[in-house]
Formats: sequence, structure tokens, C-alpha cells
Amino acid sequence: MPPINSSSLTAVQPELTSGETVLWAGQPDTHVIFHREDLIMVPFSLLWGGFAVFWEAGASGYWGTGAHPSAQWTFGMLWGIPFVLIGQYIIWGRFLTLRRD
Repeated sequence: MPPINSSSLTAVQPELTSGETVLWAGQPDTHVIFHREDLIMVPFSLLWGGFAVFWEAGASGYWGTGAHPSAQWTFGMLWGIPFVLIGQYIIWGRFLTLRRD
């Protein structure tokens, strides 16, 4: 276990009540960490998320269908929602969750 930083210990010391001691102190990793699998996951996630948003826009009638420009495809919109959510997770969410390798 790495030693406790003395400046951090002196900053926290006034907050401790009698009998309390600092057993562990750490700081978050401030660097963005890309892993080897991100070489494939970044392009894949952008393709997945882009297509899912494209699907939702088409199913909701954003571009129209030619014959009925305001027609909406309700089943298609409901079907696309999980894919949009999964796409958003693999684009952004996986960088927000902590991975311990």
C-alpha cells in the first residue's frame, strides 16, 4: 500500500474526532485511459449509435416516407429505443464507469 500523502493527511486531520485515524488515502486517476479494445470499440460505438439515431429519426417520420411525410411508425420507434440507449452507453457510459484491469 502506498504511503499516505502528508499534505492530504494534514488537510483532513482537523475533521477527525478523537479516536479516529486515517487508514487509507487516495486520489482519483486524472488521466483518460484508453485500452487496446477501444481501437475497435470507438468506431463500432459511433456506427451503432449513429445508425440507431438514424433509425429513430426515420421511424418517427422526421424525413418522411415519400407518400405520407408525416407518417410515424410506432413499432419502429419503440423497437429503436433500446438500441439508442445501448448506443449511448457504449459511446459515453463505458468511459464513465470505472474499469479495473
